[in-house]
Amino acid sequence: MIPTTSFVTITDDSLFLARTHPATRIAGLLLALWSFFVVPAVLLPVFLALIGIALYRTGLTPAALTTTARPWLLIAVLVLVIHTLTTIEAAPLGHPSWQGFLRGVTILARIIGAAGSLVLFLRITPLRALTAGIGWWCKPWRRFGLDSTRLSLVLAVALGSVPNVLTESRRMEAAVRLRRGGVGRKGRGLGQWWNRILDKGHLVLPLLESLFRRAEGVTLTLQNRSPDPTDGMQRPPTKEIGILVLCLVLLVLMTL
Repeated sequence: MIPTTSFVTITDDSLFLARTHPATRIAGLLLALWSFFVVPAVLLPVFLALIGIALYRTGLTPAALTTTARPWLLIAVLVLVIHTLTTIEAAPLGHPSWQGFLRGVTILARIIGAAGSLVLFLRITPLRALTAGIGWWCKPWRRFGLDSTRLSLVLAVALGSVPNVLTESRRMEAAVRLRRGGVGRKGRGLGQWWNRILDKGHLVLPLLESLFRRAEGVTLTLQNRSPDPTDGMQRPPTKEIGILVLCLVLLVLMTL
């Protein structure tokens, strides 16, 4: 029910981040995402280098990163062009400027760093650790009647089901195009754009039906396979908490 490619994790514990408490990894991910959008631009190369080294240690080679980022190159070029032509502090609107180009590079660096942090988190956090970490952070809500173990399991199943839903929607859309002879609806400009929205809207009901069927199967599959309620309930080490608190204080100071 949950594709293994959604949580491709490493088995080598030589990387320090892979040995930390699951709750620490979740908090570290949030702090990393925050840091890439508040740190000064001069520190971005250092942060990107650290993320790149960590990803390389997990087995993600530069060639694999380049292949993964290839579909986004057009968007990256568009971001650079827009910032180059619309930064009015250095030149009138529509005139290119080096300041605008550098601003576009900075924005791309922040986005790349945030995406790299998320990829690193997924590669060092197996599904069991993810549910344990979410359950630990939800532990204070138990006094209000929240079953944190079930909540973490629901979130993990939902995250793992996203790739299946996207794949199925693409399959349905391709089948509709083939039945029409591969030409799709007629129309140009706004008409073609509206027809595409209608085509995607017609996929909602079949996808909902598929989700309901999958939900019944997941319920039967996980009926006797729920995670141990004590899994991940152990308190993170003091040094990890200290590092997180220190990073949080630094980020608050930089944000202010």
